[in-house]
Amino acid sequence: MKILACGYNGSEKFLRKRTEDGAVPSVCIDTPVPPYWGECYDTLRSADFADFQLTTTWQSVYLTNKGHLKYLGTNPPDMCKLRWSAILQVVAVGSSTVICLEECEELRRLHILTDDGSFASFGILPKMKHLAKISASLVDARKTPAVVYGFRKGSNLMKLSLEHVSAVNGEVQIAKEFDIDVNDLVAGREHYLLLTGSGQVFSWGLSSRGQLGQGCLDAEEEPQLIDAFEDMQITMVSAGGWSSMALNEHGLVFLWGWNSAGALGFPNRGVREQNKEEPESGSSDRADKQEVEVVADPRLLSLPEKVSWISCGERHAAAVSVTGRVYVWGLNQHGQLGLGDRRNRDRPVLMSTLNNVKVQRVICGEWTTVLLHDEPVDLPEKESNQ
Repeated sequence: MKILACGYNGSEKFLRKRTEDGAVPSVCIDTPVPPYWGECYDTLRSADFADFQLTTTWQSVYLTNKGHLKYLGTNPPDMCKLRWSAILQVVAVGSSTVICLEECEELRRLHILTDDGSFASFGILPKMKHLAKISASLVDARKTPAVVYGFRKGSNLMKLSLEHVSAVNGEVQIAKEFDIDVNDLVAGREHYLLLTGSGQVFSWGLSSRGQLGQGCLDAEEEPQLIDAFEDMQITMVSAGGWSSMALNEHGLVFLWGWNSAGALGFPNRGVREQNKEEPESGSSDRADKQEVEVVADPRLLSLPEKVSWISCGERHAAAVSVTGRVYVWGLNQHGQLGLGDRRNRDRPVLMSTLNNVKVQRVICGEWTTVLLHDEPVDLPEKESNQ
């Protein structure tokens, strides 16, 4: 496996400021490059991707592979308190909090670290010793701390209670359990998406920008089924800052939420004005022709190919086609779209800077994009409309 990255290079996440040839890289990388730590994973096979997880924040990169943690950039001061060889998952909550899931003998532990130096560690009850994944959101940063949910493979969704525990060695309690068969769980800044084993999607949290996909802007305290997917099977979901994304069994992509900077891939007035583009006129077969700011129902995104992988960043997103090409859209202030410039895009654009690299996965972070790929292969030529 090879790794490429683009976007914000603050804290030297991807390229070191002092290199052997004396060159000083920009704080923003607008063309995908191999990060200096990528060689550590060159021998990782595609079959091992399930054990490889990468979480990026605006200033840090956290990599876990078979329980081993590696982090780069600026990190919460108490990262040294963790057993790096036993971290199963790292979750970034907002811009200043990191939650780690640790395997401790046959049990699990949760560690919460913040940029201000606070550290809390919680033991997990035996009932949750096989906790497979956690997800966390601020829900409402003005009123509440992070809210954490988790699940065991083939089991119910659990809301975890941490708010009444302040001791360093507290214990996680189950605040509530939901009778939903969980296959995957993701979170944005203020909302959650849950994918069931049968391909249904549930959402809850805040919906001030339509990110729940329930057709309104009302908040939901508990998981609610998204009816728009009633007649199809969803295979993957991803949550951005205030946006949501789903992939169905036919390789079609749906988005909803806040279209700020074109984050949904639909026409956006601000992007058109920034790029000095004239509004579209005349007939068009594009369903997304009209400029939009908020989309409260899942909407089909027009793409030239079927898709195999999706990812939402803070205000940008990407999709990997079945042929290994990458399409990107949204905010590009830090070069996170990898197009060689810093212009926002409000429609999917082929990342032509990859030079025939066949990508398998893409991971969009806060202001960054990371690509996982095999050795370069020749792909048929396809036009790029940037």
